[in-house]
Amino acid sequence: MKFKSSLFVSILLASSSFLSAGERVYLACGSAGVRMAEFDSASGTLSSPVEAISLQNSGFLAMHPEKPVLYSTCNLDEGTKWRGGVAALQILEGGTLEVLNQVSTQGNGSCHVSIDATGNVAFAANYGSGSVASFQVKEDGSLSEAVSAIAHPGSSVHPQRQKEAHAHYFAAGPHNQFAYVPDLGLDKVLIYRFEPETAALTAAGAGLTEAGAGPRHMKFSLDGKFAYVLNELNLTVTTFKHEKESGGLTALGTVSTMPEEAEKEKMSCAEIRVHPNGKFVYTSQRDLRTNPEGSPLGRNSISVYRVTREGTLQRVQTISAGVRIPRNFNFDPSGKWILAGGQASKDIQVFEVDEKTGKLSPHGEPVSCPGGPICFLFE
Repeated sequence: MKFKSSLFVSILLASSSFLSAGERVYLACGSAGVRMAEFDSASGTLSSPVEAISLQNSGFLAMHPEKPVLYSTCNLDEGTKWRGGVAALQILEGGTLEVLNQVSTQGNGSCHVSIDATGNVAFAANYGSGSVASFQVKEDGSLSEAVSAIAHPGSSVHPQRQKEAHAHYFAAGPHNQFAYVPDLGLDKVLIYRFEPETAALTAAGAGLTEAGAGPRHMKFSLDGKFAYVLNELNLTVTTFKHEKESGGLTALGTVSTMPEEAEKEKMSCAEIRVHPNGKFVYTSQRDLRTNPEGSPLGRNSISVYRVTREGTLQRVQTISAGVRIPRNFNFDPSGKWILAGGQASKDIQVFEVDEKTGKLSPHGEPVSCPGGPICFLFE
């Protein structure tokens, strides 16, 4: 009995401190809330994710630049229907989370949240209502009610997906003067000037993609001179020249996320990331067929691009994502590894990154993740 007691205590201590050795990563997992895991960058090993907090429809995550506070899109129950929201979550000792507050995004289908460089402003995008909102971040990291809430009018050419606006991303640019909204329904990247002191938004123009492109997410080059916009509907990335003073975007060129001969029907793009060294860009592609023939992984993939001297992209690899519906992926802090999440297969595949070519190699077997990961964020 004494041996069994000692063994139980040892197991308990080990489980309570499982995040002490490696990098902590948070995962938004929809109905399964926000989960957390440990990633060992020396071995490329990911622990099994455990619950950090129960949250209704956790979808996208952001971290405060200074405070131990995590933000997640979520649903708010308003009695008769679900509404878009953002939750401010205090990071407790051991990594578990506690709600500071939850605020309405003044729309439905909240799908993206971000924090500006000063840590004073939060931005949120609503896919369902095609609208955006901004918030002040309070001293404790909680959020004010929406300071600005703006609905996007208009539509574009796709008969099903572009009948109305669908804001999909909202984040500050590299100089923290303008914030950018790829709107899938409008084929535009809407630009807003914002005030870090008040979080107020003012319209400042738009960058245009091809008709039917469906811009979804975007990232900037490390020097801030270029913006890379991932187009969900036509499976491309458009490179824009970025003007520092005006915040404007001028399209320079577009590259396919898949090989020319690849079957693209019922495919869509999901996420785009720039490698920490700035030399490579990565995107994920999703196979939307319910029961793809052949491999259960279907055509789900990740593509790698080399950044040219002119700032445009040249695709160098498209590799199986190792999971189904790779809605999100992210680099570990070392830049040596990528974690790719299978929203449909409810698992995570680790990839090793070749530092010279940027190309990916799968590492180990997928790790199970309840709920299916929708977003990855290292602490």
